Amino acid sequence: MKKIFLLFAAISLIGFCACSDDDDNGGTPANMEGLWANIGEYVNGKPNYYYNQVEDLLEFKSDGKVAYKVLVQDKPVKYEDGYLVNYNSSYYSTMGTFTYTKEGDKIKIANLLTGRFLSSEQFYVEGGAIYGKVKGTK
Repeated sequence: MKKIFLLFAAISLIGFCACSDDDDNGGTPANMEGLWANIGEYVNGKPNYYYNQVEDLLEFKSDGKVAYKVLVQDKPVKYEDGYLVNYNSSYYSTMGTFTYTKEGDKIKIANLLTGRFLSSEQFYVEGGAIYGKVKGTK
């Protein structure tokens, strides 16, 4: 519950965060569809991949919508080399559905979050989390 509260607090504050135009981006995905897992944080201009468990997911759909899902069962779901290990969709609950747009190296989720792509398989939300594209499950 604490993480959910912190996420919504971060969403509320994201409008006050500044970004740099000289961030190093390694490409953008042609297709956003599918699951993206929260795999770390973007701190002081650098990725920090330290999470042992995937606590939240973004599920992008072709209709311009994204569902925010959080882990509601104490299960050891992990992100390894692009795959979710021990994943089951019933472990997660949808907390909200939002619209998204992708323009160049930026992604915007409703009027709540703005992010930038680190590569075609990762993006970070300014002031917070890094999400990695999920290739499948193991």
